[in-house]
Amino acid sequence: MKDLPVRADAVLIGEIGLAGELRLPSQMPIRLREAQKLGFKVAIVPKRLRKAEPWPENIQIIEARSVYQAFDAAFNVEQHQTPKGKKPAQD
Repeated sequence: MKDLPVRADAVLIGEIGLAGELRLPSQMPIRLREAQKLGFKVAIVPKRLRKAEPWPENIQIIEARSVYQAFDAAFNVEQHQTPKGKKPAQD
């Protein structure tokens, strides 16, 4: 899609709505703990509107509002930017 490698240390967890919005699935803390047990260091998840349940502290959480933000985090877009700060050309 972007001709870039996906982060090997990251897991993406969530549900995608028809408009590309991300939604939290049920039992998120359990899913995050299991991802951590499997060796993932980063979790890319839907942004929470309220902080009802505490999430594990030993995994870095990146909250995304949309599929686009999740892709940018998963593909390390910041690492692959051109020297002028522009994103690489997309198909």
